Amino acid sequence: YNTFSLLGHDRGARVAYRMALDHPEIVRRIGIIEIIPTGDMWKHFNEK
Repeated sequence: YNTFSLLGHDRGARVAYRMALDHPEIVRRIGIIEIIPTGDMWKHFNEK
């Protein structure tokens, strides 16, 4: 396949999100289910 749609859930959603960012020329559509928003994730990353 030259292009495809991608669906990710939980940790797989992070993989799908990264793949879509890294390869926008081949990922036509992306579906993300149950993922913490990226900004919130990094804001609290180092909290214990």
